[in-house]
Amino acid sequence: MLQDPAQFIPLASEHGLTEAHFYLQSHQIIFRQAADSFDAGEAIDLVTLVQKFLDLGLLDRVGGPAAVCEIYSYALMSDAFSHHAGIIRDKFIMRSMLNLCAETTQQVYDAPDEAQDTLQTLERGITSIAAVASGAAPILTLKTIILESVDQFERRAKGSQDTVGIPTIGPLDMYLKGIHPGRVWIIGAYPGGGKSVMASQIIVDAVLSDRPCLFLSLEMSERDLMDRMIIQASRVDARAFTEPREYARENGTGEISTGLVRAIKGVVPRLVAAPLRLQRPANRNISTIISCIRRAHREMGIKIAAVDYLQLIRAKSDNKEAEVSEISHALQEVAQDLQITVLALSQLNAEGDTKHGRVIEEDADAVISIIQDRDKASETYKQHRHVVIAKDRHYGSEGTRVPLILNRETIRFVQGEDSTKAGGKTFPKNK
Repeated sequence: MLQDPAQFIPLASEHGLTEAHFYLQSHQIIFRQAADSFDAGEAIDLVTLVQKFLDLGLLDRVGGPAAVCEIYSYALMSDAFSHHAGIIRDKFIMRSMLNLCAETTQQVYDAPDEAQDTLQTLERGITSIAAVASGAAPILTLKTIILESVDQFERRAKGSQDTVGIPTIGPLDMYLKGIHPGRVWIIGAYPGGGKSVMASQIIVDAVLSDRPCLFLSLEMSERDLMDRMIIQASRVDARAFTEPREYARENGTGEISTGLVRAIKGVVPRLVAAPLRLQRPANRNISTIISCIRRAHREMGIKIAAVDYLQLIRAKSDNKEAEVSEISHALQEVAQDLQITVLALSQLNAEGDTKHGRVIEEDADAVISIIQDRDKASETYKQHRHVVIAKDRHYGSEGTRVPLILNRETIRFVQGEDSTKAGGKTFPKNK
């Protein structure tokens, strides 16, 4: 992992290795630092690594420079990686079984009259260890699944649990019931059609409600993305922020009004304090994308991760269909594993379907298509008409037309009827 990070750090993740798998604390620290540096796109070489441990006050805990050098200069045998990873995993499983036996023994002595509880604890422990051994998620007992379902029903019935998840955009929430964990949403549009606008609107509203989020941009810079989010959060005319002097002149004033300045500056401290991470990954490989998401979840506990956009991501597969399939499966897996929602943005093809998207749409929980006028001869070419929920796996709203159009002034999707055919004003004013 230290000598060839690009190849072996993603491979370690594929094998399910974590710092907890290592017995020695020094190896746990080195593993975590290598993974964190890779996720951050930082260099991983001997000098940089030793200096990093020194700066963090961890050099003595990993055995000093000599210990790091010994590991770094180890004779590389790449063919043995999977075998060695298996050994580490097997030893971790053996230690886990010993710990479980010790804990069960102690529980038997501490509570000799609670045999059933002890048996259930032992059963859950064995199931969890077996999941690590097989690389699969733990298998829940039927009783556990039923009790969780009934418990959620009772909380909804009492009003202590809202049936709507993290709010997104009002008209969408009427059908998709907000953001729920473990799901993947596809937001599709033609180039420049507003897919990243919709995603950033959902993200900025979520973080201002104190829900941690990640926005991975493979195209826009973090600065441009933040400019948009400031406009969306302050709900002012975009040109008042991007071209304030011209905007003031066009409105017959010499300078921007105090109200607009107050609105823009008012959201700045809220965004500074918001649990938001904007990031351009070091590269466009799916392994790097997944590493960024996992790191943000580990460090921030993110609830939503937006990836802009699917057609820019690369995988190892030889043909496009297999590549898209690999990317789609990876995003679905990380959403379920971390219990977050992934907003995957996608371009539409000439027929209005997700580009290279058969597998993507099959894997997704919801597919949202932003519909525009595509008649090049029309005076309303590219104007927004509505949004269609092309797929809804959970609530049965597939095929529903949602009255949402883009207000280009505030760069937000707002409720509005299709007015392109009527010749009226397409984008409602923000009052």
